[in-house]
Amino acid sequence: MADSNLRYEILIGGWGNAITAIRRSDGNTTNNISEKFNTNGLLDCNQYRLLWASWEDGIIKLGTGGIIGENVQCSWTDLNPFEVKSAGIYSRNNDGEWKIEIDVADDSTGFFSNCHKNDTKANLKNLDVGFIGKIQCGAICAKMKDCVGINYNIEMYRCELLSFDPGLVTAIPQSSTPGWSYYTKCFRHREVCIGCFF
Repeated sequence: MADSNLRYEILIGGWGNAITAIRRSDGNTTNNISEKFNTNGLLDCNQYRLLWASWEDGIIKLGTGGIIGENVQCSWTDLNPFEVKSAGIYSRNNDGEWKIEIDVADDSTGFFSNCHKNDTKANLKNLDVGFIGKIQCGAICAKMKDCVGINYNIEMYRCELLSFDPGLVTAIPQSSTPGWSYYTKCFRHREVCIGCFF
């Protein structure tokens, strides 16, 4: 069984925006393995910087620009790699604002996730409303490019097909509504479920 405390960390702009460190951690500071790289001025608090991170076969990389694999700023190889199952971002000592691009295929895999609790409704743009079964509701959404999820009320058989408004999505507003469940569309099988990121 894999250790749930294992993680890779990429500390960007540490040591006064001079150093980036890539670290393998198990939650115990005495067992950390890391390497530091000179990336002086990589961040700028007055300008967004486009960054990417990748991990494959134990090779952890950080780069600049919009194309993964180009403009590599630092790369480190873990000789005993583990499977990465999730990612997180935070700013520790300073305020930070992050815009996350989630690359997904054009076609949904047909999977939906109720990553939010029951009795919750997503307050998104309504594409259509119908009175059908939950499986039919999901199947219709899966075939629509603009549909990102559904609200479903099992007692009323009410299906709401949901979409994002134009522009940058920073949250999925939700309300506590008894009898309703919000299901988000998933891509790459069950790896990328859009609503679970908010």
